[in-house]
Amino acid sequence: MRPKSIVLALALVALAGMTRAEPSGWLGIYSQGLSEPMQAALGVTRGILVTEVVDNSPAAKAGLRTGDIILRVDSQEIYTPEDLSHYIGAHPDKSVRVECLRQGKTEAVEVKLGTRDRQVEFSLRDVPQIAGARFEQLRPSIEGLFDDYLDEIRALRDEIASLEREIEKLRKDLKKLEK
Repeated sequence: MRPKSIVLALALVALAGMTRAEPSGWLGIYSQGLSEPMQAALGVTRGILVTEVVDNSPAAKAGLRTGDIILRVDSQEIYTPEDLSHYIGAHPDKSVRVECLRQGKTEAVEVKLGTRDRQVEFSLRDVPQIAGARFEQLRPSIEGLFDDYLDEIRALRDEIASLEREIEKLRKDLKKLEK
């Protein structure tokens, strides 16, 4: 195994099960998707229903209300709560324009998003950072994983060297007997 491969393997072992905090945008609402009958009743083909606005959240400060139907954020059309979550999450501390349907009228609200950390698992894209900058920090735990194997390898190497000496001695004895 080449040294780079070893470092990659060790970094992958170190990453197993680890998480890191990543900043994520925060709006501060609870929502649900719109069923087809709800869409028909409201006269919309997309959007999500705001079921609750968190007190003192960016949404509350901007004036979003329970019952609003969020149709679009900036230029991103919103069809599901996941659409909103992905868009908002990618824009921490940014101002966004939220277009919503309120009591049959379309309104736009400027919202300064907040930020909160979310825990995400490390992935392969994190390996260079882990393998490089953090390798020295991880070295004790990585070495601990392999100490037992290294001890066994050293013991086997010593045993092989001893057996090779024995074989050489037996060859010399055999040559003496052949004479």
